[in-house]
Amino acid sequence: MYNIRDILWENGQNNDAGIQSELCYILASDILVFPKTKPEEQRTSLEDEVTLVGNFVLKPGKSWKKIYCTQQKGSLESEIVGDTDGKSAENPLKIWHPGNKDYLLGFIEKFKNSSMVLLVRELDTTYWRVVGSEGLPAKYESGKITTGTAVKDGKGAEITWKSLGRIAPIYKGVVQLEPSLTLAISFVGGAPSYVALGNGIYAIAQAAANHQFFVLPSKKIHEASVMNANTLPAGMGLALNTETGKIEITGTPEATGLFPFQVIGRITHDGTPTGTTVESYTLDITLQIT
Repeated sequence: MYNIRDILWENGQNNDAGIQSELCYILASDILVFPKTKPEEQRTSLEDEVTLVGNFVLKPGKSWKKIYCTQQKGSLESEIVGDTDGKSAENPLKIWHPGNKDYLLGFIEKFKNSSMVLLVRELDTTYWRVVGSEGLPAKYESGKITTGTAVKDGKGAEITWKSLGRIAPIYKGVVQLEPSLTLAISFVGGAPSYVALGNGIYAIAQAAANHQFFVLPSKKIHEASVMNANTLPAGMGLALNTETGKIEITGTPEATGLFPFQVIGRITHDGTPTGTTVESYTLDITLQIT
């Protein structure tokens, strides 16, 4: 365990209360990968206990959406609850959205029973607090839509979501507000066995950190050259992994369009680059980025 620290307060510093007026929300089912706190054994500070590592990775075509909250009418609380030796947290997030527009009424009707994740910033911070987690998403707790009575009254909706588990953690990663570009890989040519192994469409979020690839016979490919590689989109490249037998198309797309190129390779009789060629192939590959 790391050394604990003093919990002090710097004299004279600001401590503005409240939340910022723009929040973000998404259905929990639209998230592919949730960031998590560091494993217990890797934590070196109190901050690590509540800070998420990594980014939210969303399903292709999905993105965070914004929702407005009237200033000084929203709040996030984290309440420690439970029996002795079994404490946990409840995190109610309350907002007030003005007006009874049809899209607001529709939003409440559509998502009143949905599992969600919400991002909110405290008034004096630049990072996000996260309400909802993998397996314990935020749920609609309560809501009240009012027309008001007098002209001076407020008209709108008060909505409260609540998550359970840990204190609503801190998130400093990417918030994807537009649907990601997706990458589709297809190819024709070469031996039928290669096409059967590799033919297909693969799509992943633009911000994801892993490779796109199709599989060829493991540990048999020892030479490959790329023709027309200049047609690859900016920020992307191609590499041959002789250990896994995978041609890896790396990077993330920065533009939409069709990007055709060829891979030419050969297999040798003894599995070495200098051996006699027993089979060669040409693969015509097209990246389709939308």
